[in-house]
Amino acid sequence: ACTIYFFCKFLGNSESRMLFAQSLIIISSLYTLFAFCNKNKKINYIIALIAIIYMIIGNIFITELLVDTVLPVLGLAAFAIIIYYRNDTKKALIYSIPILSYLIIVKNSGVFFVVIDLLVYFAIFIKKHGFKNIFKTKYLLLILIPVALQIIWSAHTDLVFSDAANSKHAMTIENYESNMEQKDETIIKTVAIKMLQKMTDIKSSDNIILLAMLGIFIFMLILSRDKSYLRSFIFKMLSVFIATYIIYQIGLLGMYLLSMPEYEAINLSAYSRYFKTMVIFNFGITIIAI
Repeated sequence: ACTIYFFCKFLGNSESRMLFAQSLIIISSLYTLFAFCNKNKKINYIIALIAIIYMIIGNIFITELLVDTVLPVLGLAAFAIIIYYRNDTKKALIYSIPILSYLIIVKNSGVFFVVIDLLVYFAIFIKKHGFKNIFKTKYLLLILIPVALQIIWSAHTDLVFSDAANSKHAMTIENYESNMEQKDETIIKTVAIKMLQKMTDIKSSDNIILLAMLGIFIFMLILSRDKSYLRSFIFKMLSVFIATYIIYQIGLLGMYLLSMPEYEAINLSAYSRYFKTMVIFNFGITIIAI
């Protein structure tokens, strides 16, 4: 919101300029995928370009001012940087922290992608330097920047928007308790069953895309069976892919139960839009693996 505000403050306030500012954020984030393209293989650039087009229009359209595409592509940009510089953990953190810091204040739910990216980073760090060096490496203190920004931003919104804590989807303990009081065991089971039905619907285009991505991973693992390093890399990307899916779906269920009123929870309000947010992130992981 701040990016769009100052962008329009400089160029003039209009809906088209707001959409243009949001498009710049999305496109600049997705541009990181080209870092993995082999200069001698034009097919890599074609695949990346097709993937970028899908991720731009795969969820919300470019004429909508919603963050459901902004969140995963920012998370993917930081993820791409971490993977690209996986052999230099200092650069990986220094270059990804600005994006993670920006991502965490775009929307509270952006913390999911921040956590996923940092978990991947620490897995790489521990493998390269060992667990004990976590407490000896000073540059790891950079991870406190997103945390500090989130605290400052929360304090700012509480000060400027005094009624924000009372909004329908406020992320407060009081709101969580209020929403849970509306839901008995039957409602909780209904929400969980409906989510499971959505997740196992083989007619869903999003589920088909996820299965296709999974098939690509399996195919790449078969092709790389004689190349241990490449096979290991693909397997690790697949592990992140699966972990992201599982953790995101658990978090989504928690959101419906804790953050949403009974009517919205039972009807899985905006499920497709939320689900596609994760699909875009996992689609990016697949492209990086390719």
